[in-house]
Amino acid sequence: LIIILLLFFLNKKETFEFKTLSSACNNFTISGSIAYNSQRSSIYISDINYCGEKDNTLYKYIECTLYEKTNNNERLIDEVTYHDTPSITLDEFLTTTQFHIDDYEKTCQNYEDNTLFLEIKATDESDKVIYYQIPLSLQDNCHNE
Repeated sequence: LIIILLLFFLNKKETFEFKTLSSACNNFTISGSIAYNSQRSSIYISDINYCGEKDNTLYKYIECTLYEKTNNNERLIDEVTYHDTPSITLDEFLTTTQFHIDDYEKTCQNYEDNTLFLEIKATDESDKVIYYQIPLSLQDNCHNE
């Protein structure tokens, strides 16, 4: 009986719904999604591209952080950093930057536009810092209750 129950739970397929994440900022294009069902939600962001003014600057330190903002509170979700030699361009850093957060929330929230955002801080070789805050737009709200 235990083996039958174990096989039942292992073979049970979970179905997920998806929301599309995109950049609400003209200087960046972003591909991402939130996958969710009634038990949990996960976030995946890839293909972050800078499409602003051409930037060939070499940066010795770059940090890209994903936040959620609710009621004036910012919650750090995940971050990717580069702190190495040789220095790299922002484009080079972004081509390898991805976020994959499993079990982000135990239930799907009704996210509003711009509650999730990316923050990029980059320090060049002369210690000048550039800063971008990129609000993320969400398509739809969760359907599971």
